[in-house]
This record gives sequence, C-alpha cells and structure tokens, in this order.
Amino acid sequence: MRLELSSIRFRNFLSFGSKWQDVNFLHGINLVLGLDRDKDRSNASGKSSFLETIPFALFGKVNRNIKKEQIVNWKSRKNCEVQIDFAKGDDDYTIYRALKPDKLIVSINGRDLPIDAKKLDFQKKLEDDILNIDFKTFMSLIYNNINSTVPILTMKKPDKRRFLERVFGLQFVKVINDNANKKVRNIDKKLSELSIQKEYNGRTANDAREQIVDLEKKLRSYS
Repeated sequence: MRLELSSIRFRNFLSFGSKWQDVNFLHGINLVLGLDRDKDRSNASGKSSFLETIPFALFGKVNRNIKKEQIVNWKSRKNCEVQIDFAKGDDDYTIYRALKPDKLIVSINGRDLPIDAKKLDFQKKLEDDILNIDFKTFMSLIYNNINSTVPILTMKKPDKRRFLERVFGLQFVKVINDNANKKVRNIDKKLSELSIQKEYNGRTANDAREQIVDLEKKLRSYS
C-alpha cells in the first residue's frame, strides 16, 4: 500500500537552527531548489539537510556517516525535533522524533501508539507493520544520493539478500528457510543423541555378555 507524505516540520536539525521549519508536500513531484536569502544563492542553502529530515523521521537515521549527536544543530546543541505526517490507505500517521532529549511518538488518526520499552523493537514493528520498508532498502530504492548511496551490486552478501527479499516481498522464503534449518538442527541434535545412546547401549551389552561368560566359567568350575 502506498505511503504519501503530507508535511514535515523540524528545528535544530543539522544546519537548521532553533526556528521551526514547516514544509507541506504537494501531490506528485516536489522540486526542492533552496535559496539562501542573505547570500542570494542556492548552494549551501540547506537542501541536503532538509532532505535528511525524511529518513531521520522515519528511521531515526540519516544518510551521512556521522554520530547521532552530530545530527543536533551544532549551535543549539539540544531540542532537535522532526515531525512527519503521511497517509497510508485511509489512515493518517504522524511520527515525532527528537534528540537531546530523546523522544519518539507515533500516532495513527490522532491516537498515540504504545511504545515498547526497547525502542529498537518498536522501530522494527514500525518498519514491518506501517512503513513496510527498512532503512537500507529505503535509502537504496527511494532516497537516492549519488554521493553516498551504496550501489546494490556492491552491497555485502547479507545486505544484498535482505534488500532483494524486501523489494520482491520474499520475506516469507526466509521464514520458511529459517524454520527448515531449525528443524534440520533439531533432527541433527536428535540423531546425535540417538548415536550416543546407541554407543552406550552397545558398551552396556558388551559388558553384560562378558559378565555372562565369566558367570558361565565359574558355574563350570563348580560342577
């Protein structure tokens, strides 16, 4: 089901300071030009920083190789806040994510969803149940930055496999494979246990036969 962005607002995010920035997305293609009014130029006007707000709001990550605390504006050093609104089917969603202090609120049709104690677990549910995409797939398929995007063919084998599973909806194959491997491991374990038991039974039988032979010898000696 398609996810359509409605708006995003943010402050103290990367190069943006404490003033709230509000952007409404139009239906269809949105062209981001950017303009530094003080210097009357488009370069270094915050276009890249603005675009980074989207993956941050959805996944809590950006496409830059920086530490989490560096996402917060260097001057403000606190109250980094991003809120994104989007629609999916008949439902309206809002994700509010903040740093210093850390906070995450996800709401559907105005109702806040309960957040798990472990935010990573909740983020996984968010990606699986609502976004239907993870960070790496999003960055490779949707968010494209020629300066930092990792080409699919250069991904490591596990990342490439997860990417293809996501794109073609093959997660169920992984589930089946994992279940099959689990059953194989259980069978191997059972066979190993049976082999040990068989070896033990064999030694016990040999000991019993030796004892019988000894007893027969003793009986013959008494007769």
